[in-house]
Amino acid sequence: MPRKPRIDEEGYLYHVIARGIERRNIFHDDADRDFFLSRMGKILMETETPIHAFALMPNHIHLLVRRTGAALSTVMRRLLTCYALYFNRRNDRAGHVFQNRYHSVVCQEEPYYFELLRYIHLNPIRAGYLSSLRELAKYPYSGHAYIMGGCVRKWFDPDPVLASFNDAKDRARRSYAGLVANGMKLAEIDLDGGGRMRIQRLDPRQGSSPPSGFDARVLGDQVFVDRLRRGNRETAVLAEYDAGCLIASVCAQFGISRAELTGASKRRKVVEAREVAAFRMSTEAGLPWSCIARELAVSRSAVTKIMHRMSICDLGDG
Repeated sequence: MPRKPRIDEEGYLYHVIARGIERRNIFHDDADRDFFLSRMGKILMETETPIHAFALMPNHIHLLVRRTGAALSTVMRRLLTCYALYFNRRNDRAGHVFQNRYHSVVCQEEPYYFELLRYIHLNPIRAGYLSSLRELAKYPYSGHAYIMGGCVRKWFDPDPVLASFNDAKDRARRSYAGLVANGMKLAEIDLDGGGRMRIQRLDPRQGSSPPSGFDARVLGDQVFVDRLRRGNRETAVLAEYDAGCLIASVCAQFGISRAELTGASKRRKVVEAREVAAFRMSTEAGLPWSCIARELAVSRSAVTKIMHRMSICDLGDG
């Protein structure tokens, strides 16, 4: 059964999960985790993407972000590609680091926002990686410490999270801490997936069986699912338009025709234009590499080599 396209709509909240291939560890030590956070912070600030929660686990990551101007696919492709290149280079290995597709679930904020904050931030304790909330409050690889004030980074602003609890920061922190502490006493609710099959324990009003509008890409009620489905059809059209615009822009920049770009020419200017077009289609339009190969009339392996060269250049800029 073919996979549905991701929903990527501006303004919505997304729970993103990326796992190591074959569930292997993606972080070996704090140096790996520090590099990941550094690059993630840089990309989040460049794309003006707010982050509300995160947790770095040995073999996977959880993020709760709001999709703003930049496409979520752009943010995640830049982040995961950059980290995979770093990880392979540091460990003298080749091949995939992450599973081919990260998983993203667009979330209805009421009533799931608080549950997602708690679920994501309790992951290190529930997995046995940390033993107490006291440790979690100082653990730099989970958003909990930044909300509680134990860690500070300029790319993680705790104010939007705290404002959802109380206007006064001290009271807000106490309310948030109470929410997380109460979660230690409750059975874990699986919010890795999506749809309403996974949330019946959280919201019993949803009933005992998935309705006709069930969509595993969404955590929300029927109205929310339907609205997103309509918007996603429009987004698919826009993505196709964006790819064409990017190709036209690159051709104009290099003074070549689209026929030259997609032809067999090995002229240096054409090759450079092809590389720029491929990289922009990946990072700006969020197109899969197989689609980029089709747009440029090259093999997928050629796109892989282009992305590797272009991303290595990106590794050195901070």
